[in-house]
Parts: sequence; structure tokens; C-alpha cells
Amino acid sequence: MANSTLISFGWIVNGSGKMSNLMSNSMFALLSSVIFTIFIFIQHHLKNSLQWLSIIGGSAMFIVTILYVIMTIYYLGQGKAPQTQPFTFKAFIPKFDFHYFSTLGLVIFAMSGAEMVSPYVTKMKNGKKDFPKAMWMLAIMTGFLTVFGSFSLGVFFNAHHLPHDLKMNGSYYAFLAMGNEFGIGKLFLYIFSITQAIYMMAQLAVLIDAGTRMFLSDTTKAYLPKQLTKVDEHGLPINGYWLTTGICTLIMVLSATLPNMNTIFNQLLNLNGIVSPYVICFVFSSFVLVRLHPDKYQSQYVYI
Repeated sequence: MANSTLISFGWIVNGSGKMSNLMSNSMFALLSSVIFTIFIFIQHHLKNSLQWLSIIGGSAMFIVTILYVIMTIYYLGQGKAPQTQPFTFKAFIPKFDFHYFSTLGLVIFAMSGAEMVSPYVTKMKNGKKDFPKAMWMLAIMTGFLTVFGSFSLGVFFNAHHLPHDLKMNGSYYAFLAMGNEFGIGKLFLYIFSITQAIYMMAQLAVLIDAGTRMFLSDTTKAYLPKQLTKVDEHGLPINGYWLTTGICTLIMVLSATLPNMNTIFNQLLNLNGIVSPYVICFVFSSFVLVRLHPDKYQSQYVYI
């Protein structure tokens, strides 16, 4: 998330994806680590910063994505042809082979992170009823954005000749292409870049906080050093934050040995796509174990 935040700022400043050509891998890794540190400082000193970032970032990104889908429909309504040809129903039917099923990891990755809200269930007014509703809403929103977002990308991109840095800059190219098609230049690009920056900062804040809280939850305090579970005046596990930052910094430093920024981004994304399904399996198995013992876990959500 830190590297995605950095990339979004690069698009805001340059109006293009040339940052990957101007910045060395080591500087990319260093700045990503700096972003982690800044966020720890913000969350440690600014009360409710996590909530505000989440509300603003999540809402803005959903609205912008809906806008992209609406503009795609309007574009097609003008009788303009999609960039991908053939653009038929048959072309959308995938070939069910090993390669296709291996990409399902990225679909799971799209939903991963949902389990990160579990540490906040006890803070909800009625977590027992509202949390399942929130998960259903999240699944519906993710499915909608994945299906219609992919459809829209096929309209403005030639799926047979995709840019080599699609994973890193594809969403920016999409809004740039849409702006060019409607004759308004980079307006959509800058709107999306700013929204993406806020959204990525919100995601980073949530993942740092929720992941640390989950790792340092009440059920694990008996097995971890006391200093690691220390909380500040706002109830934040500050030392756990630093541990998370250290681990992420190490990964970024090791990634700096790769050829270029695009390779680093793809490698980290693929790593998430591989690891996330295993994490989801562990979370789901924990959920099953909780449900199999209703006498022990009667009403509260408990993560083991």
C-alpha cells in the first residue's frame, strides 16, 4: 500500500507514469518506508485519523469507480466502438484451464482485507447483526466493481495489447484514456489520482492498525513479549506498529534488488495474490471452529 501511495503521488505531480524512470529502486524502497513511518506518527498523534481517512478514502474511491462505469456506458451509448475486439458475449467467456484458475488468487486478493475489520467488531453498536451485513455489502460492492470495472477496461483498452506496466499504472491509464476520449484532457486522471492517494492512505492506515491489533489481540498476549503488546494513550499498539514497519521495510529493501519499479510492484502484488488465499483459509477455518462451539462462543465475535 505504501508503494501504491507513492505511485499515486507521482501521477499527481507528473501527470504521467514517468516516475518509474526518474526514481531508483533504492529510493523507491526508502520513500515507501518513510510513508509507513509517517502514518505511524499520524495515527499515534492524531485522534480519529483512521476513521476519517477510511470514510473519505473509501467513499471517494467507490464514487469515482461508479463514475467510470457510468461514463463507459455513456461512451458506448454514443455509438463508439470498444478498443477490444471482438467485443461479444463469447469473448467474455474464459477458457477454464489451469492458468485461469490460478488467477482466482487475485480475485480472493480483491476481497482480502475484509477480515481486517474484525478487531473493530466490538466497537460497533450491534456487531452481531451489523458485521454480517457489512460483509455482505462489501462482497456485493467488490463483485460489482470487479465485473463492471473489467467491462469498462475492455472498452478503453485493447485487451490483446496491454501495457507492460498495467498492474502498476493501469488504473491511471484508464482514466487518462477516458479523459482523452471525452476531450477533457487529464481532468479525470487528476481526479482519480487524488482519490487514489487518499484511498491508499486509508487502506494503509487500516491495514497497519487492524493487522497489528489482530496479531496482538487479547488471545495472544499470553504468548508475546509484554513490550510488544504495549498500547499508547489512544489504545494503539504502537510497538506493534513499529514491528510491522520493520518487516515491511525489510521486504522493500530486498525488493530493491529487482530490475525496476514495475518489477517490484508486480512482485509484491503477486506475492500478495499468493499469500492472501492462505490467510483467508486460516481465517475461515477459525470461523468454522468458532461456529462449531456455540456453547463456548455464544454472542461475541472472537478471533483465535
